[in-house]
Amino acid sequence: MLDGSVASLGSQYVLGLRAVHCRTGEVLAEEQMQAARKEDALHALSRMASKSRVRVGESLMTVEKHDASLADDDAVPRALKAYSAGLKVLYSNGSVPAMPFFIRAIEIDAKFAMAYALLGCLGVRVAIGRKAGVSHHGHCFFPSGSVSAHLRRLSARH
Repeated sequence: MLDGSVASLGSQYVLGLRAVHCRTGEVLAEEQMQAARKEDALHALSRMASKSRVRVGESLMTVEKHDASLADDDAVPRALKAYSAGLKVLYSNGSVPAMPFFIRAIEIDAKFAMAYALLGCLGVRVAIGRKAGVSHHGHCFFPSGSVSAHLRRLSARH
């Protein structure tokens, strides 16, 4: 299990990352770094994740081969912002109004697995509501082809 933390320390940020064995509770790896600015936090998190992966037994060669630096991709913060906005709308207004925010997160970052997963769950929830005669309808889907066009058409129906 991974556990993370972020704390502000004056104008800086302290980030923590801990990998814990699920059955035993043993701490397998623990990292802590400071970021001088909020904009540097993703870069620090990427470095911490790489170090932790090696400490829990992944080979350095594999880590380097499959390492994707979040700091090099300005889409990540924008996608997270859309995703976070979607969560707020989901909790305050429900599934259907939140769906466009998750769609936007996917448009910004097509590799945003959590946005796909949550959007799929919402689609199932809304489809089940439709079968039960609930007024807010939707569809469960697995995007293919032109993700943006497909998701826009789906969202426009609601």
